[in-house]
Amino acid sequence: MRISLAFLILLACGCAPRVCIETLTPPPSGVDSAVGAEHEASEEETAAIWLQPKSHDFGTVKPGEELKLTLEVIRPEGTPLRLGRVMSSCTCVTVSAPKRMFGEGDKAEVYVSVKTETLDGKHEFSVTAEVLTPERIASQSTLTLTVVK
Repeated sequence: MRISLAFLILLACGCAPRVCIETLTPPPSGVDSAVGAEHEASEEETAAIWLQPKSHDFGTVKPGEELKLTLEVIRPEGTPLRLGRVMSSCTCVTVSAPKRMFGEGDKAEVYVSVKTETLDGKHEFSVTAEVLTPERIASQSTLTLTVVK
């Protein structure tokens, strides 16, 4: 049996929302999904993995300005990391992570770019990075800005 989960993030940002759809296959009955497979980590397990900064305010900007920000994935020292999907809540925010595998000492970064041509007024966007290992979690950072013509 396959289960489809749809996550719809709607923000009043003046641009099209993004829809993320993930199809999950549940384990066979009688099999513990956390044994021998990736599992959803509890809050206690994920407390040491997050996007830094957790929030960023670009302040007041003019339409047409392109804003850039680098987010770092913070994790316990000496822990390798594998990133999955990176995404934003709005099409005016581009998120990329050209490198997805990071060794114990590597700095893990996610790059964010905001295009303000179609924006007016105050806006808040979320950026999400899916971490696959060492724990399967989704970490978010919140971006705010005010576009004044």
